[in-house]
Amino acid sequence: MNGRRLHAAGAVVVAAVMVGGCVSTGEYEKLEAEKNQEIAALQKHRGGLQDQVQGLQSQKTSLEQQQADLRRQIDGLEQQKAQLLAASQQNTSQYDALVRNLTEEVKKGQLQVRQYKDMLTVDVAEQLFFDSGRATLKDTGKDVLKKVGEALKGYEDKVIRV
Repeated sequence: MNGRRLHAAGAVVVAAVMVGGCVSTGEYEKLEAEKNQEIAALQKHRGGLQDQVQGLQSQKTSLEQQQADLRRQIDGLEQQKAQLLAASQQNTSQYDALVRNLTEEVKKGQLQVRQYKDMLTVDVAEQLFFDSGRATLKDTGKDVLKKVGEALKGYEDKVIRV
């Protein structure tokens, strides 16, 4: 047992001498300076990365705000689209209803109904109103005008040209 202790103590002394004597003070200071430079460079790089992270977070916040604004615009445009589609369908149905009400006159060639954007145009044949050289309105003209007037009563909010 004594031999073992002696052997272990000797090994410790040899290791201490080797460790202590392996590096000179000048070499140690040189290594320490190099490591301090590496640490400083890494800290500088870390600071740059932190600045970059802050910039990216700011950019992310800005982009999220833009995205929210664009979503609101899309919602508004979709509402406008729905309103325009409904108005278009209403115009088409009104046009169809007017043509249905005046179908007989259209078939006879007494009038023509056209739609352009929000405006309806009703063209009436001239010969229905007056005889040549006369200023008196003919009965057929009166009948057609009454029929057109009745058909147009429900369109107060529309521009209709006769």
